[in-house]
Amino acid sequence: MKKNFTKRLTLLVFLLGMVGSVLAQGGTQNLPLVAETDFSCSMKDPDAALASIDEVDGFGKSFLTPYLTTRLTLAKTTKSTETESDFLSKFQYAVTPNPVRLDAYRFYDNGDNGEWGFVVSGGNNASFQIMLSFDVTGVKNGGQYRVEVETCNPFNSTAAPAGYAAELRIGVNNSATSYGQSIATSKINNGETCATAIVTGPSSTQEMMAITNNRLTVNVFIDHIPANQAIMVKKIKVYAEVEPTISGPDEACANGEPIKLNAVTFGQSQAIQWYKDGVKIDGATGQTLTHTPGDAAKKCTYYYKITTPNGDALQSNSFIVNDVICCVDEDGKPISRRLVWQEDFGTFTSDSTYWTWDYSNLNTPKKVTHTDGEKWTTCYGLNIPGAECDKSPSEEGKYTVAGNVTCEYSGATKGTRWGWEAICFNGKYPHENNYPFVPDHTYQGSDFGGMLFLNCGNEANEVIYSKKITGSILKDQNVTARCFVNTFSNAENPVKIFIQLTDLESGAVVKSTTVTRNSINEGLEWKQAVVSSLIEGDSILIEVVSVGGGEEYNRYGNDLILDDI
Repeated sequence: MKKNFTKRLTLLVFLLGMVGSVLAQGGTQNLPLVAETDFSCSMKDPDAALASIDEVDGFGKSFLTPYLTTRLTLAKTTKSTETESDFLSKFQYAVTPNPVRLDAYRFYDNGDNGEWGFVVSGGNNASFQIMLSFDVTGVKNGGQYRVEVETCNPFNSTAAPAGYAAELRIGVNNSATSYGQSIATSKINNGETCATAIVTGPSSTQEMMAITNNRLTVNVFIDHIPANQAIMVKKIKVYAEVEPTISGPDEACANGEPIKLNAVTFGQSQAIQWYKDGVKIDGATGQTLTHTPGDAAKKCTYYYKITTPNGDALQSNSFIVNDVICCVDEDGKPISRRLVWQEDFGTFTSDSTYWTWDYSNLNTPKKVTHTDGEKWTTCYGLNIPGAECDKSPSEEGKYTVAGNVTCEYSGATKGTRWGWEAICFNGKYPHENNYPFVPDHTYQGSDFGGMLFLNCGNEANEVIYSKKITGSILKDQNVTARCFVNTFSNAENPVKIFIQLTDLESGAVVKSTTVTRNSINEGLEWKQAVVSSLIEGDSILIEVVSVGGGEEYNRYGNDLILDDI
């Protein structure tokens, strides 16, 4: 059946999601409570008077994950008499459910009613320095916030020092490094019980208070605590803008494959509810949502709402998915976009046999069987600029195509990362090695897909794969190309690549953004580069470029894997 294709034909369909931001929250008084602490602890000894900041586990109804640190020394003893106190005589701290535990003569007794606090002693020489930090990650960059720090007087009414006047200062982000307008003061005079310091931001005149890297750091530091006196930090609360967003493809083909949308949020213990065109979707309460395209061009608007543990309601950005007519059959009915060319580096059916696609005619690709494999490896006629095929590419500038056989090799960790075991080809079926098998990008559980293993790094910005593709089916079409990258050595520097598409008629070159893949700490995740362009002629050049390189770039190899171009 002959099919007529519209100008929405693509080389390979892959649409990146767009992450937007919304959540307009006017004024710091209307901000949601995102993190707090009451300093409660799981004490190893319930009768102990002291607890470390590391034991604090009471973060109230925090939505974002907070983290407490201190630079002070934990008190070692609480010996107390009418004339001396080991706690008050030194510059130190303790976390306690009852101040009387630290100084039975001078501090008040709350009856262990759960009012935990961070108590710091001025000792004999309380110098100006940070005593406590409260980090919150996941807040909106450049967003509004309000910080409240409640401090209290731990002394009882009969033993309170004459002229007691303890003072702490509160700074946010870099504002805690010096005095200035950006720092709030929490001062308690004799006879007062508690006081709350409030810091709001960002201030147009105090850029150092702005939220960057999605992190807000609240620093509480000593300003003035008289010798042998103390002050208690009772609560810290952070109200701030957060940025729940949706990521995923923003376009789908009518009558095409469903696409996944993802709820992106740093929050914990949240209840998510998805909406479509303003209507609640019953049962849609998970991190992902499936959009199933209809049979006509249409726009659908999605968003989700979160209810924080404190009861605040937050709404994500609105995310529009366009169902578009990609291709039509001879009856004019929509059909999904068409894959017209791919490089998947073959599929192995045994250690010496594999098949590939022949795209010499883009309209009628053919499956071709090869028998030149050796222990799951092959050179298979590839031409990699500046590189030479080697069945075991342990040297710079060598490559091979292989199905991944995970096995033990020269002391390599047993299948825990790609490592050198990824190129130890012993001829066995992958699962016969009794180590975790790491497949190619599109592994489906039957035969074993090939991948391009390339030991590179000598040259920066070097083309490591190129292919000229010609066919009338490309002319005047919107073409999308992608490739997937991984790494297979414990390298000093990350793999960095981009893919570029050249229209050989117009000469126009379009490049993707650079994709970075670290060799460790990212599991087995594949990264992908994507580029799209409207092609005027019938010929294109696809190139994959390795960005990293140079003699000093990577002494242990810039060893990457390409798949599914």
